[in-house]
Amino acid sequence: MSSYNNPNIICPNCENEFSSENNYCPNCGQANKAHRLNFKYIVSDFLSANFSLDSKILITLKLLLISPATLTVEFLSGKRMKYISPVRLYLLISFVYFFMLSIDPFNEEKPFESDNVVFSDSTDSIIENEMYGEYLNDSLEQESNEDEYLEKALISKTRILKTEAGSIVFKQLLKKYTSIGMFILIPLTALLFFILFYKGTFYIQHLIFSIHLQSVIFILFIIFNIIEWIVDSEVFFYLEWSLFILILYIWIKKYYKRSYLKTAWKLFQFLNGYLILFIFFFTVVLLLSFINLN
Repeated sequence: MSSYNNPNIICPNCENEFSSENNYCPNCGQANKAHRLNFKYIVSDFLSANFSLDSKILITLKLLLISPATLTVEFLSGKRMKYISPVRLYLLISFVYFFMLSIDPFNEEKPFESDNVVFSDSTDSIIENEMYGEYLNDSLEQESNEDEYLEKALISKTRILKTEAGSIVFKQLLKKYTSIGMFILIPLTALLFFILFYKGTFYIQHLIFSIHLQSVIFILFIIFNIIEWIVDSEVFFYLEWSLFILILYIWIKKYYKRSYLKTAWKLFQFLNGYLILFIFFFTVVLLLSFINLN
């Protein structure tokens, strides 16, 4: 009787009052159903939210892969609730990509990982046991001259790099600084697109486009990385980069809506500019990896 006189309920999440006939709170969207908080509920809620047929992840990935540049257009037009945000999408895909690079099951250097080669003091001890003994026995005179100091530091880093332990640590540093540096390379790539297609556009439009494009490229590299685990062939290297060029062409054509010839010309300009950016980017990554090699 009391429920009839007062058919409204209070949402436990946002304290908004709404009709008990509603399945969800019209203010915050929480389900109008009492759930017992247990492990089963947490697992089922995670699976249904992330891996159901209508989940944001699957819908976003489907549109990202099947319809080039459409996800960017949809997001910029205001249709955002049904898709994962560009940054979250990139972080998810890049995490998978760089994680896969670190777990190559057929990497010949893999057994050495049992020696605890990590970014810590243990790495120093491994390197010391392997090559520092000989190097520390050298009677190099200590002088205040900066040129001699840099030369000695360069010799030290080079000797470390030539060891097996040093080579592994150097590759780990490369992956670390590459993943971090991508957060700088993507905005620079967007700036390059902005320069090529500046008329009537804003920088943020090119930034969202660049994030989605890089996410697709990472997915391509993930797929080919798995294939190369199974089939070791140089053909896949050339095929991978050929598809990279093709994806760039299709995305630029679909998003910026240029003719085939103009798209090809803009792609040529972009690749030249991107090559300069990438050389600068990779040089900085190499230098940081080399400098921090201890």
